Amino acid sequence: MAASQVGKTEAELNAIGTWVDLDPGPILIVYPTLAVAQDYSKDRLTPMFRDSPRLKNKLADNKERSADNSLLHKRFPGGHVTLAGANSTASLASRPIRYLICDEVSRWEQSAGKEGDPLSLAFKRTITFHNRKIILVSSPGNDGVCRISAAFEETDKRYYYIPCPKCGLFQRLEWRNIRWDRGPSGEHLPDTVYYLCDGCQAHIREREKQAMLEAGEWKATCKPNNPKYAGFHLNALYSPWLSWKDIVVEHLETDRTRDALRRQVFVNTVLAETWRVKGEGFEADSLLTRREPYTAEELPEGVLLLVAGVDVQDGMLQWEVIGYGRNNESWGIEWGQVIGDLNQQDPWAALDGVLLREYKMKSGNKMGIVTVGIDSGGHHTQTVYQFCKERHFRRVYAIKGRGGMGVNALSKPNTVEPSKCMLFTLGVDKLKEDLYNRLKITEPGPGYCHFPVQYGADIMEQFTSEEQKTTFRNGFPHQAWVKKNNTIRNEGLDIRNYAHAMMLILNPDWDAIAENVFRQVQATQEVKKSLPAQRNWATDW
Repeated sequence: MAASQVGKTEAELNAIGTWVDLDPGPILIVYPTLAVAQDYSKDRLTPMFRDSPRLKNKLADNKERSADNSLLHKRFPGGHVTLAGANSTASLASRPIRYLICDEVSRWEQSAGKEGDPLSLAFKRTITFHNRKIILVSSPGNDGVCRISAAFEETDKRYYYIPCPKCGLFQRLEWRNIRWDRGPSGEHLPDTVYYLCDGCQAHIREREKQAMLEAGEWKATCKPNNPKYAGFHLNALYSPWLSWKDIVVEHLETDRTRDALRRQVFVNTVLAETWRVKGEGFEADSLLTRREPYTAEELPEGVLLLVAGVDVQDGMLQWEVIGYGRNNESWGIEWGQVIGDLNQQDPWAALDGVLLREYKMKSGNKMGIVTVGIDSGGHHTQTVYQFCKERHFRRVYAIKGRGGMGVNALSKPNTVEPSKCMLFTLGVDKLKEDLYNRLKITEPGPGYCHFPVQYGADIMEQFTSEEQKTTFRNGFPHQAWVKKNNTIRNEGLDIRNYAHAMMLILNPDWDAIAENVFRQVQATQEVKKSLPAQRNWATDW
């Protein structure tokens, strides 16, 4: 269980090279998906065979398209290296394996198709070898459903201890002991970062880290109960390639933005710790009490761009327009419905009118909707595709939600036939978790969600209609978002996540947008100054 970029993949490659050269046998390497396995083969495994003198002549055939030397299967004397995806039942099909490497297991799907847990399927491949070796590698994920942390708990829990250069005390590098100074105005000074020794309280500087690493040693911390497996934990504080200053800067930036997704990435991939999900649920009453006296007639200060989300149901289109400012601070602007037969043009024409609206700013300038996400997962998929295809130039996109805690909030779009429409797949569980974490921010600023007085209790209940629960499938824990009860509506939650995903797709340059808005306002004011003073014709006459 380790942080990103601390040498996990290089350790795997060294093991594979040793087995191929000195102790051959069938090897299986399983990645979260087949696509990731193919990238690994092209970028890491194939170059190792090509450039290592002891390995380059081991492959049965150097022709790339040979059946014994393909992208996902390489045969050598005494065995083979096969790469598979945990999401592919076929790639985990029965074949005896002596060496098994399971990489990024915390990112694996809970089930490989209908076959069940992919980790159990992979383990079964090794049962015919008495001298099998199984290696699990990953940065951790969510607490309670994280494969690597569950496996680590069954081991002797080895940590890397290094000696203090002042007192010689061997200790683990932990985030709690990373310190830095502040300037006269309270500003953070990452350049002053140091590590506080647990023993003599000495300030250990970055320049001393390399010598400490070279003098370190692995120590098992769980000796009782005779654990059967060796387990290793390493966070990014040990990394020779990542400085403590870089880590502090990343931490400060994450805190500044209040972005829960970024904070999770920091905890998982830098500290190598599981993320405790804080998005279990939220109550509508707390949102009602913080509504603010602004309306769609005039945009609140701070809004720099507008996005919209649309939910498609039989006989109804529901939509919300949301304003965003710096650091993901958001304002609900307007909420509405278009009712009608969605097989006819009228409701779609009405929706188009909504999406073409312009909203007035305090300066008098107007702002339009920059991008729109429309749900295509219902009974009107092809109609949505056609509507969006004709409006791609206005950034009106078809979207489709996909559940699962390991699914990224955004993925690369693909083109769907026959409409040639661009379709974005959204990880709705990630988006919901992020929204609920932002709803829990109580002070305006980064990540805070503002709501206008026009939003009633029914809308607020939709925003807070679901909660996160842990259930068990085939004996394995699984986190899922479920409605609090069967009568509550949840379209509002989906719509807001669609709109937020559109903002993430834009990846706005807030400084450039703010400068552009300022210039537009300034230009308008200059034009007004150049016009002759208006006369009151009634009094003048």
